[in-house]
Amino acid sequence: DEPDNYRKILTNRASEPYLKAMATALQRVSEYKAYAKSFADKARATQARAESFAPHATSMEAQGDMMGATTARHEIQQLLQQSKALQGDAEKYWKIAQDAQTSVKQWQDASYAAAAYMTQEYDLGR
Repeated sequence: DEPDNYRKILTNRASEPYLKAMATALQRVSEYKAYAKSFADKARATQARAESFAPHATSMEAQGDMMGATTARHEIQQLLQQSKALQGDAEKYWKIAQDAQTSVKQWQDASYAAAAYMTQEYDLGR
């Protein structure tokens, strides 16, 4: 004999794996957004550091220290390249987070479909 809520038990069992996957995807969204934010923050800090060297390079050039100015401008270029690479990493992780966010809805829909299918099968078998 089946308990009164057996239909509900079956639908919950059918949808459980999809709900677990949805929860995992939500966790990944949060993690990837944190990674993206971290890279974006590092990119901004690196760019700010590069911008802070510009007056120094200009000052060295004005004082006739061409070697020092060239070195400073080279450092600025390296920092700007590093900032650009960090920003690229940030954008990559934002995209991954967006894709994971899309999968959340897909897992949720799969959960509903599994529950609906199980309900239909149960009702047909009665």
